[in-house]
Amino acid sequence: MSHKKHSKHSVKSNAASAFGAVKLLTSERVSRQVTTDAVHHFLSALDCPRSLTVWLLYRFGEDQQLVDLVVNPDDYSSATEFRDAYTATEFLSKADFLQLGVDRAKVAVDKFLLCEEACRRVNRRFRNLEFDPLFNGANVWLLNAVTCKISQILGDFSADEFVDDAAWGPGSSVSIRGTDVSGYNKVTAERGVTRKLYNFIRPWFSQAYPLWSQHLSTSRESDGLCDRRFDLMDENEVITVSKNAKTDRVIAIEPGINLWFQKAIGKMIRSRLRRNGINLDSQRRNQQLARLGSKFSHLATVDFSAASDSISYELIRSILPPRWFSLLDSCRTGAGRLNDSVVRWEKFSSMGNGFTFELESLVFFAAAHAVCEYVGVSADDISVF
Repeated sequence: MSHKKHSKHSVKSNAASAFGAVKLLTSERVSRQVTTDAVHHFLSALDCPRSLTVWLLYRFGEDQQLVDLVVNPDDYSSATEFRDAYTATEFLSKADFLQLGVDRAKVAVDKFLLCEEACRRVNRRFRNLEFDPLFNGANVWLLNAVTCKISQILGDFSADEFVDDAAWGPGSSVSIRGTDVSGYNKVTAERGVTRKLYNFIRPWFSQAYPLWSQHLSTSRESDGLCDRRFDLMDENEVITVSKNAKTDRVIAIEPGINLWFQKAIGKMIRSRLRRNGINLDSQRRNQQLARLGSKFSHLATVDFSAASDSISYELIRSILPPRWFSLLDSCRTGAGRLNDSVVRWEKFSSMGNGFTFELESLVFFAAAHAVCEYVGVSADDISVF
């Protein structure tokens, strides 16, 4: 692989075009040679020692060594050198065509179950906090501070807000998936709902959505035994989707009516976070703070692994206001089908739930704010995404 000098503009344009080409080529399942040419073009444009290393490992099939590469900022004398090395290192980290000899779905599910076990232990501790030897001093103060901060952020809500903010997301549900996923199909044919949510919405659903309720009532024959508007479901469905070369990502596909109301809760939390300086619709502030942190070394970025899978049920029960907890608990799915078995979830909600992202953002923001207050530093630079 030859390295040539390029202008900054040509490096950026060549790198961007090559990256887009690799995404297109791999998605269209073109020949390995065409993909290899695109990878070579991209790494040549970077023109740094690490890009040469990545190319040689890729060229000679050392895929495991390639994905195991790490980059240490302390090894570089300038931000530009680190940027190029980091870009080269991460370029193929999500390439699912690399041959690692691992079952990525199994790796993901095993990690998912480890998180479930961790949540189980946390739930057991929270059910008996008075007997927990670690629940004293600063830990008690921080838990109370997080609870107070969340209560302050959330305030109260009205039934109208909950009903009006409900919406469909773009993804699949247990009943509707693949090429059938569309807003029209969801409104006209979606009926899946958990028993707990059904008991919650049954008294008022027809008043809140009269036309929708009428359509669901008249669009199929009644069996005389149950509410013909809905199909009662006991669990969500766990699947894996592509994440990177080493592992897949575990998500849970929710019953559709649950998703409709989960999205309402997500929107309600999102609007309250925005009023408190956390805008989940934009990463601009995070990017600005990251730039300042890299320039002045006074800020740090913390990236949690399996963040949503680590939010346990009893933690949420402890720190959310009772009315909010009751609402979220009614709309979540408490069990899932995993590998032909049914598992009762220890986590509060998984990826795929319509309010998981907003809920975990709320918890992390409140926790960070409480820690800042405890150690006596300003919380003005806290940002969560």
